[in-house]
Amino acid sequence: MADLLALDQRMTELDREIALIANADPVAKRLQQLRGVGPMIATALVATVGDAKQFANGRQMAASIGLTPRQNSSGGKERLLSISKRGDTYLRTLLIHGARSIVRTAKGKDDRLSQWVTGLPRPVITTSRPSRWPTRQLASPGR
Repeated sequence: MADLLALDQRMTELDREIALIANADPVAKRLQQLRGVGPMIATALVATVGDAKQFANGRQMAASIGLTPRQNSSGGKERLLSISKRGDTYLRTLLIHGARSIVRTAKGKDDRLSQWVTGLPRPVITTSRPSRWPTRQLASPGR
């Protein structure tokens, strides 16, 4: 039990250090103004991306992280597959969790972003895990 308490205390100290670093960096501070982005995501994004001016647009940055869909196109027919999952797995996981928190809390809000999020169809949620593990499917409204 003492080991768990020591581990919990160490995690609290590290969270405090991450928050201090995030508040000291102006870019991380601006990133934290976005919904779903806290000190951990902001510092991870700053550390991974560095200078965002190296990308021509947001899609290029998303592609470097692995958030854009893979394409399988031929004969003029464009097919978009699941996300490419290239790039930094840790950062991509943090960003996905931040987006999930936005989706989860959007129901009780009435601003434009929340209304847009609540109007989206409910997705089938699957994660990268071995095929022997079950996946969780969310029922769409009306089923």
